[in-house]
Amino acid sequence: MSGIRVLVAGASIAGPALADWLRRRGAEVTVVERAPGLRPGGQAVDARGVAREVIRRMGLDAVVRAACTETVGAYTVDVDGNVLETFRADDDGGDGFIAEIEILRGDLSRVLHEDTRDGVEYVFGDRIAELTQDARAMAMFSFPSADFDVDYRDVAAQKRLLRERMAGFGWLTPRILAHLDDTPDFYLDQVAQVVMGRWSSGRVGLLGDAAFCSSPMSGQGTGLALVGAYLLAGELAAAGWDPEAGFAGYEGRMRSFVEANQEIGRMHARSREVPEPDAEPSPEPDMESLMELVERAINGVELPGYAGVPDSGAPAGPPITSSATP
Repeated sequence: MSGIRVLVAGASIAGPALADWLRRRGAEVTVVERAPGLRPGGQAVDARGVAREVIRRMGLDAVVRAACTETVGAYTVDVDGNVLETFRADDDGGDGFIAEIEILRGDLSRVLHEDTRDGVEYVFGDRIAELTQDARAMAMFSFPSADFDVDYRDVAAQKRLLRERMAGFGWLTPRILAHLDDTPDFYLDQVAQVVMGRWSSGRVGLLGDAAFCSSPMSGQGTGLALVGAYLLAGELAAAGWDPEAGFAGYEGRMRSFVEANQEIGRMHARSREVPEPDAEPSPEPDMESLMELVERAINGVELPGYAGVPDSGAPAGPPITSSATP
């Protein structure tokens, strides 16, 4: 071991992924999680492009795919249930709107924890919680709101708001809302981004949503966490564990990749806006620029092999260089 000890806050996705790479590079890692144990549930998350390569380099490709949701596609429907759009998991080589690798956040968190718990110290809350997971279906509603002002602790008010905003929405909405008071996993919040000028200060570095949250509208939050964990651990080790140099290298490699995903999230949010009846039609998008942005958001970061730094795991393979223009 290098004698370096690293404290990581959070045991969801980014924390255990970073702990895995730091351990491989020779650090002793402690992960602190305020919850009493791993938190199940959460929506399905995707891994595309370079994020899939990071999963492969972690040696987790097979186990992650075994835990995938097996979603083969999705439809957009109108209030009568008529299909407007069809999306398949094999679109764009598995990197389309429905990703080839789609896994519940809780399942991916479990996979990462099981892979690291023998070599990483985990400190959970000071009480034991009994968690039961079942096969209840999941649903997500979204609505525009310029005046969202509901206390995050007032769950009853959140449910009233959701019922009000979804009234008359049609299709299966009434059936889904009928289970609102029965669900053990209800969550309501604003869709937001974290846009920061820097991701570190002194010996403290930020990762995952704490640093570059692109919002669920981008579909890339998990991918950013996995790629960021790989690069942060690698850059720190390559810099001889000098925090200033390691954090600078990490941010230099990640910044353009993150900004592209944040812009994808903003574009998706704007696409959900309902125009006024007398509004001018939106201009047609520049498809060439849009496709360049999408490519940069999926593959627009280099994954060095970090030859010469410790790696106690499986061989990482050759460096991956994106063809996207930064």
